[in-house]
Amino acid sequence: MKKFSDLQCVITTVALVLSTTMAVLAGPFEDSVDAWNAGEYATALRLLRPLAEKGNVRAEFLMGFAYHNGRGVPEDDAEAVKWYRRAADKGDDIAQYNVGFMYQNSPGVPRDIVLAYMWLHLAATRGHLGAAQDRDRLAESMTPAQIEKGATTGAELETKIARKRGGLICRRCCSYKSSISVIQRFMNDATL
Repeated sequence: MKKFSDLQCVITTVALVLSTTMAVLAGPFEDSVDAWNAGEYATALRLLRPLAEKGNVRAEFLMGFAYHNGRGVPEDDAEAVKWYRRAADKGDDIAQYNVGFMYQNSPGVPRDIVLAYMWLHLAATRGHLGAAQDRDRLAESMTPAQIEKGATTGAELETKIARKRGGLICRRCCSYKSSISVIQRFMNDATL
């Protein structure tokens, strides 16, 4: 009987892991995205809600987006902020930007420029393209004490986010540094 070489074993193992992973990743989230892209928002939300309730950050973001834009549900800014905030608390920069935007501009959310600044600042440190400009524009109408409070509160939240994700804080830019445990957690989240 012929034995596999080490390279053949590695290639076979990688192929098996990838095929298993891809099969696991296909499921309710992908079905919800297909429904969303087809304009079947109610179906998409029916599939997304259980995932979002279990903490899937992508599903939480899309629930926020649905409520923010009235897709499959009545437009509801308070509900949108709730879902965006859940994703933002996990470090999603687009959700962080949207929360900041809504605290600054949405009629259905109490205006809070310190919280708006904090969320825009967090999104900017994660690389969101428009967040830094919007944060700086907002800062023009704020006192130095308000800016300091927003930045300090944001730094504290960033530390909590990083600890939950098992990572480190970069002292230079206060952004999250990825690690193997984060990749593993992301893969676990993707299967929810």
